[in-house]
Amino acid sequence: MKKPVILLLLVLMLLMSFGCSGPIHTNPQETINTRVGKGFTIGLHVVKRLGASWQVSYDEEMLTLENEKYTDNNPKSPGLDGMQYFRFAAVKAGETQIECSLKHGTAGPVSEQKTFSIQIEGG
Repeated sequence: MKKPVILLLLVLMLLMSFGCSGPIHTNPQETINTRVGKGFTIGLHVVKRLGASWQVSYDEEMLTLENEKYTDNNPKSPGLDGMQYFRFAAVKAGETQIECSLKHGTAGPVSEQKTFSIQIEGG
């Protein structure tokens, strides 16, 4: 019974640290709909023990990256695997994409790639 409560508390702390009022987007096949001035979060699974991390590229005229954070899936085994979160804010109306590349080290080859489509309405 304690595990679900602890997990819920961890999720709530994570959401508060990002200032999230909406969902964390993990499926690149679903378009993210937002408005100018609003934020959204993308969450990507990563196995840190293998030296992997996600790197993102995006149109800086459309979006700003407000925060990036890693959270372990199992706090009792830190660094094994977890979620890497990217908090963005929409700054200009239109359509754009966020390219996410999973790399081992900064110069390593891309082992996985995901593209999130973003639809931004005017403020």
